[in-house]
Amino acid sequence: MQISEEEGAASGCPKSRPNHRRNSAHVKEALNKLKIEYTSYEYTVRTDIGSCLEDQTTPESRLVLDFLSHTANFQDAAPEKLQDDFLKCLKENCVEVKDDINYFLNKMDVFVIYG
Repeated sequence: MQISEEEGAASGCPKSRPNHRRNSAHVKEALNKLKIEYTSYEYTVRTDIGSCLEDQTTPESRLVLDFLSHTANFQDAAPEKLQDDFLKCLKENCVEVKDDINYFLNKMDVFVIYG
């Protein structure tokens, strides 16, 4: 499977399609509109991604890139420019350095719906 630059990676960094993406604000809006009682919790998951920022050729780094891009065999499927843009996006927008470790920050909301 090939990924075109227009499609971008599933994470949406290089080119996102805002009309096709939903987030927790959409869920909250829908629950409120339907008057459904819920509690939401926000938390951040940190994943060590140093391997794919340093050397993209190792088996571990290839798997980390597949995981982050939500694309099997990302390096084989994506054009080189998209791969470069994706790594640049990770480095500039998604990385926290703590104790000399590069972490990918994945912030998410969890909803508990009462019914």
